[in-house]
Amino acid sequence: MKGKQTAPQLQVEVQRRAWERTLQGETVLRCEMSCPELSGTWRGLPAIARYYRRVEREWERRWERELYLMACLEFADRRAAGKPFRVWTARLTTCVTRQEGNLLSLWQEGEEQRGFERPEAVRRGDTWQLDSGAPVSLRAVCGRKWGWKERLLRQVRAQVRARLEGGVSLLDSDCQRRLRRSFHPERFYLTGDGITVFYPMYRLGAGAEGTPEFSVTVS
Repeated sequence: MKGKQTAPQLQVEVQRRAWERTLQGETVLRCEMSCPELSGTWRGLPAIARYYRRVEREWERRWERELYLMACLEFADRRAAGKPFRVWTARLTTCVTRQEGNLLSLWQEGEEQRGFERPEAVRRGDTWQLDSGAPVSLRAVCGRKWGWKERLLRQVRAQVRARLEGGVSLLDSDCQRRLRRSFHPERFYLTGDGITVFYPMYRLGAGAEGTPEFSVTVS
């Protein structure tokens, strides 16, 4: 009799590290980074792990070169003018939102604040098939049903109306006109409750609103 086949395994740990860059003994840039470390026996894990290592290198390269240089230039200009300098900050955050069966879903957000300027954040959502290492599209999650996008947008519109009428958000009063134009099917991730779609920072409202996100269901 053949032994019982063991189900593929997955372990996800979010590794965090932080460092500073200085100029003339003064800190000009603080960096924080959290990235997923994947291990297990799913066939597609090596490809997914390589992708996140590449993402980590790209962010670190940007901060260590372009962002650090710009921070140094502002530091020198402000010191020469006798003005105060605020340390620049850069952060990459990872949040695992669903880990079930053949699926892994998470989002990553890179945020930079250049001294006294308002922060800028860029979020990306990823959903993976662990057996193949291939990304899963929003259309596939919705079952490729006709009109799936309009059904999702209908739910987003209803939530936007509720937030505006309840006065509990910093969304622009006219942001509903931009919902369809600003929607992108790659901006989503999965949770235990369904699908969360999101919009870029500042696209629908004030920066204090952060990255607007909306929970929707497949119908």
